[in-house]
Amino acid sequence: MRWAAAVAVAVVALVAATSARAEAPGQWSGGGPPAGVVNLLSVDPVDPQIVYGSAFATVYRSRDGAASWESLPLQPAMPNPVGTLAVDPAAHERVYAQAGTDLFLSTNFGEAWTPLSGVQFVGAFALLPGRPVGLLAATFESGLQRSDDGGATWKDSSEGLADPNSVYSLSVAPSDPRIVYALAGVSLYRSTNGGRSWTQVGLPAGVDFIPLLVVDPSSPDTLYASAANTVFRSTDGGLSWAERNGGLDLGEESFVTALAAADAQPTKLYLLTDRALWRSTDGGGEWRLVNDDPFNQIGPWSIGVDPLDPDHLYRASGTGVFVSTDGGVTFAPASTGLPGLAVQAVAAGPGAVHASLYAGGIVSSSDGGVTWRPGTGDEIEFESLQALAADPNGERVYAGSYTGRFFRSDDGGENWNAMGLHLPHSTIWSLAPDPGTPDRVLAATEVGVYRSGNGGEEWRRSSRGLPNTGVRALAFSVSAPNVVYAGLDRRGLYRSGNGGRTWRRASLGRLTVLSLAVDPRAPNVVYAATRLHGAYRSDDGGRTWARLAATRLTGSVVLDPAAPDTVLLASGSRVLRSTARGAALTPYDQGLPFLGGTPIDPEAGVARTVVSIAAVPGGAYAATWAGTFGVTFS
Repeated sequence: MRWAAAVAVAVVALVAATSARAEAPGQWSGGGPPAGVVNLLSVDPVDPQIVYGSAFATVYRSRDGAASWESLPLQPAMPNPVGTLAVDPAAHERVYAQAGTDLFLSTNFGEAWTPLSGVQFVGAFALLPGRPVGLLAATFESGLQRSDDGGATWKDSSEGLADPNSVYSLSVAPSDPRIVYALAGVSLYRSTNGGRSWTQVGLPAGVDFIPLLVVDPSSPDTLYASAANTVFRSTDGGLSWAERNGGLDLGEESFVTALAAADAQPTKLYLLTDRALWRSTDGGGEWRLVNDDPFNQIGPWSIGVDPLDPDHLYRASGTGVFVSTDGGVTFAPASTGLPGLAVQAVAAGPGAVHASLYAGGIVSSSDGGVTWRPGTGDEIEFESLQALAADPNGERVYAGSYTGRFFRSDDGGENWNAMGLHLPHSTIWSLAPDPGTPDRVLAATEVGVYRSGNGGEEWRRSSRGLPNTGVRALAFSVSAPNVVYAGLDRRGLYRSGNGGRTWRRASLGRLTVLSLAVDPRAPNVVYAATRLHGAYRSDDGGRTWARLAATRLTGSVVLDPAAPDTVLLASGSRVLRSTARGAALTPYDQGLPFLGGTPIDPEAGVARTVVSIAAVPGGAYAATWAGTFGVTFS
């Protein structure tokens, strides 16, 4: 079963397919498709119905075995992303969290958080069960630190470690918390006194890095390790190792994301990869492939096992949380209450809105976002699609990927075919259908502009007059379709007067132009959103410019087709709006999520919550890291 078939895509009403509608004018609403990113899971060892999840700068909690989720409030100064969560087994209302490189404590099931002072630059931590609970924290600057009072005070605990600042993983034996294992650099260490001192043991032959280590819940000397797509076991505390790969065939392209042992049945192991779930019932002697559904490429990240039921599993992924009650043979979606899937591009066409997912693939809605359907064909569901455009002349939709593949749908986004353009190692950044000529479409790529006259079946390079650099944005004029603008990477703006066959320089110096919009009434009025230098408007075809906004990141600019003086600008975590051709831009993001820990734009260096915008008459859609939202203009 593919991801799209596993997720029930029914959400609250978003926006109408051809004119955005929301709960109230000026109020963004929606957030679908549902089932957003969850990176790590932690199951309460006392009450397995309580499950915690983390993603970016958010902690989620379920009190009903993942049937529903709620977001927990975080301290405003809490860094991100939120990583490991650990529940005190002696007092399960106490939850510890690593946020950024700091540690935080909640004493009320995650309702409020306070920082733990005395320890900084934490890369990993572990709880030492007891009353009070003890903690070990691996830091980058002050070595391994230990607390015997729940994190109130700390002292050095690095005796025996060759490089105390290199510890990246800590594992406590569930059956004897005096036994602790530390992975540091290319070495494995063992402690028999709760981490006060350490003795080097060994790694499997030929292995110099172990990403995943698990201690048998019933035997403190039995370890399982996953490295280089191989499972190893030690029964003497890491002194010697043997491969445990019977029946295990992961393949060269697969990678392991999680390894877990069941507390209630210690010889039952689960191995999760990006492609499948494997299970062993004899401590890794023999493995069985129990689920090879093509899990989404973004995840699955982790797996949690009910401490009381070895067949009850929780799986966290880039497409939400899934639950199994049969040892992983089947999984059901369990993401009610989670934010929407992260969306990286949105396009609106006649009768439908389309969204490309950060997790890969594309979904479409023709009923205002009440339901979403996945696009299928030529493995588009596994493609990361940066470029998305709806042909204004009909149901045709175009998509371009980070890997240089071009796709076309002729039925409103339901079925897709890979077409003639494929540029290995070159991203397709933008696609522009000609509003006046059906079948003509331009593609902006890292190696220039490409042009097709038959709907993408055949292409030719169309970069005459352009410098040798990437093209990031394209926009046709509606009133004069032969006029096309191209935004370049560090080369400003270029203009074509013959439908993109040849180009001449317009202006904007050496800025990188990320998005363009042309006033449908006037081909010489063009808007440009740039990286790091704000947004601009030209009234003379690009020869001169007026600066509209000085925000650091402006990723998308659009105009209301019904009232082109209305301008919307995506600016990092905000949306700005002007009803006067870009003058007096003001925040227009009521109802949109603010996720402080959203993925970071690697070039601009700032958080991006609102990634792109698509305008429809009288409204707009916003692609965000928490789903697709719609608004009707007030």
